[in-house]
Amino acid sequence: MAIESKHIFSRNPRIAFRRIAEVMVLVDVSENILLKLNATGAFIWEHGDGMPLESIARRIAEQFDVDVVRAQTDVLEFVEVLVQRKLATVAGGGEE
Repeated sequence: MAIESKHIFSRNPRIAFRRIAEVMVLVDVSENILLKLNATGAFIWEHGDGMPLESIARRIAEQFDVDVVRAQTDVLEFVEVLVQRKLATVAGGGEE
Protein backbone atom coordinates (compact mmCIF):
# COMPACT_ATOMS: atom_id res chain seq x y z
CA MET A 1 0.00 0.00 0.00
CA ALA A 2 1.26 3.45 -0.88
CA ILE A 3 1.29 5.75 2.12
CA GLU A 4 -0.78 8.90 1.62
CA SER A 5 -1.34 12.03 3.66
CA LYS A 6 -4.91 10.96 4.52
CA HIS A 7 -3.68 7.80 6.27
CA ILE A 8 -3.71 7.55 10.05
CA PHE A 9 -0.38 6.90 11.82
CA SER A 10 -0.25 4.44 14.72
CA ARG A 11 2.76 3.39 16.74
CA ASN A 12 3.34 -0.34 17.16
CA PRO A 13 2.40 -1.00 20.80
CA ARG A 14 5.26 -3.47 21.29
CA ILE A 15 7.85 -0.74 20.68
CA ALA A 16 9.42 0.77 23.77
CA PHE A 17 10.50 4.39 23.50
CA ARG A 18 12.15 6.94 25.70
CA ARG A 19 13.40 10.48 25.35
CA ILE A 20 16.90 10.83 26.74
CA ALA A 21 17.92 14.48 26.81
CA GLU A 22 17.40 15.66 23.21
CA VAL A 23 17.27 12.17 21.67
CA MET A 24 14.30 9.84 21.20
CA VAL A 25 15.18 6.14 21.15
CA LEU A 26 12.88 3.37 19.89
CA VAL A 27 13.54 -0.24 20.90
CA ASP A 28 12.01 -3.42 19.53
CA VAL A 29 13.61 -6.21 21.55
CA SER A 30 11.87 -9.00 19.64
CA GLU A 31 13.37 -7.82 16.32
CA ASN A 32 16.64 -6.53 17.82
CA ILE A 33 16.02 -2.98 16.53
CA LEU A 34 17.33 0.18 18.15
CA LEU A 35 16.52 3.42 16.35
CA LYS A 36 17.61 6.92 17.35
CA LEU A 37 15.32 9.68 16.05
CA ASN A 38 16.17 13.26 15.21
CA ALA A 39 13.97 16.13 16.44
CA THR A 40 11.50 15.83 13.57
CA GLY A 41 11.22 12.05 13.88
CA ALA A 42 10.73 12.35 17.63
CA PHE A 43 8.00 14.95 17.11
CA ILE A 44 6.16 12.64 14.69
CA TRP A 45 6.48 9.70 17.07
CA GLU A 46 5.31 11.64 20.14
CA HIS A 47 2.50 13.68 18.58
CA GLY A 48 1.17 11.57 15.78
CA ASP A 49 -0.33 8.39 17.19
CA GLY A 50 -3.85 8.08 15.78
CA MET A 51 -3.58 11.26 13.72
CA PRO A 52 -3.78 11.73 9.93
CA LEU A 53 -0.36 12.24 8.38
CA GLU A 54 -1.50 15.55 6.84
CA SER A 55 -2.24 16.90 10.33
CA ILE A 56 1.18 15.80 11.54
CA ALA A 57 2.78 17.57 8.56
CA ARG A 58 0.95 20.82 9.38
CA ARG A 59 2.18 20.62 12.98
CA ILE A 60 5.73 19.92 11.79
CA ALA A 61 5.56 22.96 9.49
CA GLU A 62 4.48 25.17 12.39
CA GLN A 63 6.91 23.72 14.94
CA PHE A 64 10.00 23.75 12.72
CA ASP A 65 9.09 26.72 10.49
CA VAL A 66 9.21 24.81 7.20
CA ASP A 67 7.00 24.75 4.13
CA VAL A 68 3.93 22.49 4.52
CA VAL A 69 4.67 20.67 1.25
CA ARG A 70 8.22 19.91 2.40
CA ALA A 71 6.93 18.79 5.81
CA GLN A 72 4.40 16.49 4.17
CA THR A 73 7.07 14.90 1.97
CA ASP A 74 9.34 14.36 4.96
CA VAL A 75 6.54 12.91 7.11
CA LEU A 76 5.48 10.46 4.39
CA GLU A 77 9.08 9.31 3.81
CA PHE A 78 9.79 8.89 7.51
CA VAL A 79 6.56 7.02 8.22
CA GLU A 80 7.27 4.72 5.28
CA VAL A 81 10.55 3.73 6.96
CA LEU A 82 8.75 3.12 10.27
CA VAL A 83 6.15 0.95 8.53
CA GLN A 84 8.81 -1.03 6.62
CA ARG A 85 10.59 -1.73 9.92
CA LYS A 86 7.25 -2.69 11.54
CA LEU A 87 7.61 0.06 14.11
CA ALA A 88 4.31 1.68 13.07
CA THR A 89 1.27 1.14 10.87
CA VAL A 90 -0.92 3.34 8.74
CA ALA A 91 -4.57 2.92 7.90
CA GLY A 92 -7.30 4.96 6.29
CA GLY A 93 -9.70 5.15 3.39
CA GLY A 94 -10.92 1.62 4.05
CA GLU A 95 -7.47 0.15 3.30
CA GLU A 96 -4.81 -1.30 5.50
